[in-house]
Amino acid sequence: DIKRLWREKLALFNTAHVDYQRTYFKSAAKRHTQAAGGLSVPRALATFAIVLSIVVGAVAALDGWPTFLQTLAPWLKLAEEPVRWQLGLGTLASALLANASARTLIHQDERNAALYTHTRTRLDDLVAARGPATEAAASDGDSDAVTAFVNDAQAILDADYTAWQFHRPPADPTVGPAT
Repeated sequence: DIKRLWREKLALFNTAHVDYQRTYFKSAAKRHTQAAGGLSVPRALATFAIVLSIVVGAVAALDGWPTFLQTLAPWLKLAEEPVRWQLGLGTLASALLANASARTLIHQDERNAALYTHTRTRLDDLVAARGPATEAAASDGDSDAVTAFVNDAQAILDADYTAWQFHRPPADPTVGPAT
């Protein structure tokens, strides 16, 4: 029976592919959201280094080194040199540049969570908008409707995969149905 075959194919695709991916994207988004909100070792080290650099830069720019530090580290006493303010600002600029560079690595969890959430939302929207109609079409043996649904779901997953492959953009940037 061709109608039974299309129902079974659609049910297998939904169970093994769409529903599994939706569950995975939900758990991955939750995991990355929690990781993004927590204090990780790289985030703590970067924050400490940035704060330390800003303090050193500000103290150097204002020539406010305590006397006991100047006796411990004579190189801190640069008051006679006219470039003291440049050294302080250079340290501040380096800290801010390091912060900007590190944020792309430190906050990877936020981007991952957003990508997983977006893909799951697109799959949820597809299932909500066309799932029941596609199941009815499969019961009627309408292979075109089932194939279109499968192709659209696969296009969403392909677009997600492509988003992880920054070095290889898709041949067609309009991959996937509009949601």
